[in-house]
Amino acid sequence: MNRNPSVTSVLFYNGATGGLGRYFGEAARVSGVQAIPLHSRLEDERGLSQELASHWANFPVARDVTLVQLAAMVSVPGCEREPEKARKTNVVDSVATVKTFIESAKAAGLEPRVLFCSTGHLYAPKAGKLLETDLLAPRSVYALTKLEAERALESLCAEKNTLLTIARVFGLVAPGQPPFYVLPSLYRRAKEGDLKNVPGLSNTRDYLDSRDVCRVLVELAVTPPGDRILNVCAGEAATIGSILDACLDALHPSDAEKLKLQVTEGQSRPDDIAMIVGDPEKLVKALGRNPKTISIAETIRDLS
Repeated sequence: MNRNPSVTSVLFYNGATGGLGRYFGEAARVSGVQAIPLHSRLEDERGLSQELASHWANFPVARDVTLVQLAAMVSVPGCEREPEKARKTNVVDSVATVKTFIESAKAAGLEPRVLFCSTGHLYAPKAGKLLETDLLAPRSVYALTKLEAERALESLCAEKNTLLTIARVFGLVAPGQPPFYVLPSLYRRAKEGDLKNVPGLSNTRDYLDSRDVCRVLVELAVTPPGDRILNVCAGEAATIGSILDACLDALHPSDAEKLKLQVTEGQSRPDDIAMIVGDPEKLVKALGRNPKTISIAETIRDLS
């Protein structure tokens, strides 16, 4: 097989149309990294094997190849409605995909690595910033499936002698998110003047723009850190109410202050946690910087 020694790593990623995947390719391109989207459906192991084999055969690949596992069922309400489907997608199919990638790469004489996109919703409630070593106590089906996948992948990668990095991503905002995400829901409310009974206004989160997250994931995939598990977050607390306020400021600059007086809080979901803010110290050490470059206001402007 003809290999280009000047290329040190090639990234493969799935979930290319998802909330992170749609930005991942551009983040890699800007970083000068070759990233190839995988088109096989998550449950199609045979199709994935054939797709990978075609890559090994038809282009000069590096010794190191990394799978960035992004594909998942991410709607929290959707996972609650269909827990068996959520588990199949987020655990069974995801682990099978990683196993197929590892075995296919090793059979081609390559050195595979894996970067798994997990969630900051795994942690037990805590008043301060969450550390990677804090107690885990997921309260939603989505978070439960992510924790089960983490543990299954740890066992699989240990068995296959394959490097695994787990990125626990906290809150996400981005232009073009589906309606079930927080930002588009709040933006719609601000646009339509639907300001009564907004669920979870006082809940506090740690948000990064998906484009910042993808830049982080590219860096972690190309140069795996010494730590196996890292919080991907900014370490900055923002209430849901402050995001709604920012939407009102952007959409109704002259009337925003009056409209803010009309806002009332509704009931949160039973599985919701009042505060989910991460400690990014390990990530900052790995990157040499805080990952946040895009403010909430900038994200909202891009959404507009």
